[in-house]
Amino acid sequence: MSKTAFSITIIASIIFMAPAHLANAKNNTAQLDTCNVVWSSQSKDSSESMPVGGGDIGLNVWVENNELLFYIARSGTFDENNEFLKLGRVR
Repeated sequence: MSKTAFSITIIASIIFMAPAHLANAKNNTAQLDTCNVVWSSQSKDSSESMPVGGGDIGLNVWVENNELLFYIARSGTFDENNEFLKLGRVR
């Protein structure tokens, strides 16, 4: 198959698949909206925190006594017992 025929085949495939992909994307958005987390009450303590982050730095976030609090953690912070450490608490 020549490069031109191959290119035409790829472009035609993309053109014919695009409408189906766009319709499916709208359905996926509606499904994802049902998974949104909404806090309707305050936490009792840090055990009810929400993990946030990704990659190298992470947070545990919660609201307690009308104050926003979070613990900061970083990957690779272990103590001598190989326990994962939190770097700090912010109020």
